[in-house]
Amino acid sequence: MKNYVIWALLLTFLISSCVPVPEDNQEEVVIDLADEEVQKIYSLQNRQSIDSLKAYFQHKKATYRYLAASAFSSIQSNSSAEEIESLLFDKNHKVKIAAAYALGQIGKASSVNSLLEAFDSDPQNVNSEINSTILEAVGKCGDKEMLDFMATTSTYNLEDTLLLLGQARGIYRFALRGITSQAGTSRMAEMVINNAFPNEVRVMAANYLMRARNINLDDYRFQLFQVLDETSEPRIRICLANVLAKINDNELHKNLLDFLRTEQDNRVKVNLIRGLRDSDEPFLVDSLIPYASDPIFGVALNALSVINGKAQRRHTNSLRELASGTVDSEIRAELLRAALASTPFSYRNTKGIISQQIVSEYNNAATDYKKAFFLSALSADPANYQRILDIMTDEPSNVVRTMSIDPLINIISSPNFRNIYRTKRSQENVRRDIMSYLINCIQGNDLGEIAAASLFLSSHSNQFDEIFTDSLTFVTKISELNGPQSIEAKKSLEGALAALTSYSNQEDVNGPAKTLNWATLKNISETPIAIIVTTKGRITVELSPNTTPATVANFIELTDDNYYDRKYIHRVVSNFVVQGGCPRGDGYGSLDYTIRSEFPQIYYDKEGYIGMASAGIHTEGVQWFITHSPTPHLDGRYTIFGKVSQGMDVVNSLRIGDIIQDIRILKYN
Repeated sequence: MKNYVIWALLLTFLISSCVPVPEDNQEEVVIDLADEEVQKIYSLQNRQSIDSLKAYFQHKKATYRYLAASAFSSIQSNSSAEEIESLLFDKNHKVKIAAAYALGQIGKASSVNSLLEAFDSDPQNVNSEINSTILEAVGKCGDKEMLDFMATTSTYNLEDTLLLLGQARGIYRFALRGITSQAGTSRMAEMVINNAFPNEVRVMAANYLMRARNINLDDYRFQLFQVLDETSEPRIRICLANVLAKINDNELHKNLLDFLRTEQDNRVKVNLIRGLRDSDEPFLVDSLIPYASDPIFGVALNALSVINGKAQRRHTNSLRELASGTVDSEIRAELLRAALASTPFSYRNTKGIISQQIVSEYNNAATDYKKAFFLSALSADPANYQRILDIMTDEPSNVVRTMSIDPLINIISSPNFRNIYRTKRSQENVRRDIMSYLINCIQGNDLGEIAAASLFLSSHSNQFDEIFTDSLTFVTKISELNGPQSIEAKKSLEGALAALTSYSNQEDVNGPAKTLNWATLKNISETPIAIIVTTKGRITVELSPNTTPATVANFIELTDDNYYDRKYIHRVVSNFVVQGGCPRGDGYGSLDYTIRSEFPQIYYDKEGYIGMASAGIHTEGVQWFITHSPTPHLDGRYTIFGKVSQGMDVVNSLRIGDIIQDIRILKYN
């Protein structure tokens, strides 16, 4: 407690002046990939050679100390925290920052005192990067008491962008760990509402309001609505659209629906609609049905995701009519799903007609993805569970089979499940049939089906724990899954077994990483260019070898081998990401190696970052994603290895099933 009080006093003292003074001249940190010592340090990071990296902590060159400290942002060695703490007092400013960021990534609670001790209390040191990084790091390893100290320091100078940004990031990092307080929420709301705060600070605070769970914003709803209406910053408006829609206030929801009619930014529309999912506004469905045929795909799809499950019998015909006039297969499938769900369970004849129409669409679908869309739509009626299981059993495509495991969740989660299967015995029989199918998937050899079935059981274990008797099957399969390509399936299966039983396994299943090949990066420019050619157009990406050399080298090697030619975009989430590069086309594929995660201090603070998909730290390989908007919850968890410089309109237009035709690397731009 004593340290917290001293720290609070220091923070108050710090903000009493805003006169900047020049920093002392220090040795400059320069990353030169042609430097053999730089290569050695990055290679040690790639091999997780902890002791060899620590030896650089005392090196006379600041660049090497900096890189060694930065390496632990990715390695995240708990046992190394104390030695990294010593670098908080290094004579070089950037080394201090690297150490503070690494300690935050490690997240060890005992590091808080050292971080606070390193906080620069010089009242003239405005825009201090080290203080900003320390505040963020404390948010990754401090407790609720520390959060309240941080949140109630409200007298920072509004010109000190970095300090305020560090405070906002710190409060946000607490929230991602499930630690919130009214003081923290009030501070973040204040930052959003008061346009005198720097823009980047307000964006971070808006993301907190959107993502933090179980926070109360009732006292701020009218002010936040005014910000949504008046601010021109899309990154703030995207967040607030979602935030306001989730506040339980029907009068506010009516105002938001009126607002939706005149809104011009499709990203705001999408988030506003998405946020209304839990609204009980009586005329919500009537208001959203016109958006089900919106020309902007994301708007239409999200409108249907809200309509589905809320629509009533009086909406069924309208939904069917819209489906008959819709060319887009995914939207047509969602319209039929909503029509099927809106038909009362007693209207078996109508449900049968709609279900048969969906099956016909499935049989005539031109691609595996379209087949999966319609098979998923069929799950809107729990009575179709046996039909879905029969179709999936005979379906030859792994894309359809893995994508269609999720619809089984719809069956047992449907509000009509108990209406159709009225006795406990009949409900248990359905669960047993579904369990039997999932166990058959797990006993098989398809890694994607094993992973998808395991994820299903893990997330819905409460539906199956009373009837689960196949622990030995799971343990046997876990022992059989070895090698890099099995990592996701093995982790998912272990997670399912842990959720269903008391199983626990601490074994590291990642294994050795691919060697960092420096010949690949020889003589390339600091920002080589990747030209991604898709069926929708070209995307230009500036790669970042100086910060993530192993990831960039891997991407270049795959591209040089034409690996990405004719691969699919297999995942699209509006206002979030598009993802591609899977060899299977369903998101569960990889090659026979992994690469290490690389987490330098860079942020998903704007749209257009390209990052590596993973099943956990150090499991990356071939799949990558591009962000639609700021995604700060991904910071320090998913490797960023470049940024889109041209073609965001193409990124925003990509859909599931679109094809990556070719990727070319301009290495010497």
